[in-house]
Amino acid sequence: MAETHHLHKHGQTQHFCRRVQIVLVPVVGKTFVKKSPETSDLEEAKILRNALNVQIDAEFAAAEAQGEGAASPLKRWSMAKGFVCPDGSRPTMLLASIASRVISDSCTC
Repeated sequence: MAETHHLHKHGQTQHFCRRVQIVLVPVVGKTFVKKSPETSDLEEAKILRNALNVQIDAEFAAAEAQGEGAASPLKRWSMAKGFVCPDGSRPTMLLASIASRVISDSCTC
C-alpha cells in the first residue's frame, strides 16, 4: 500500500477519501466517503486510515448484501462504462448510437 493511500493533506490536517463502487452508490448514497481523522501527524493518520478502511469495508459488504451490489464483475464493468443501467436496462443514448451505426453501416449509397 502506498505511503499515503486514501490520505490527502488539506492545510495542516490529513483527510481520508475513498471512492464508493459504482454499484453501491444507489445504496450508500454518495460517490466518495470522506472523513477527517483530525490529525496533522502522518503516522497517526495512517493508523486511523487503516481502521477506517476496515470499517468502510464492513459497511460496503453490508450495503452489497442489502442492495443490487451483488452484481457480477461483468455487470459492474458494463454499468461503469454506461452499457447497462443498474436496473438492467440499456441507456437510450447507447441504443441511439448503435441504431445510427447499423443504419449507416447498411447504407449502400
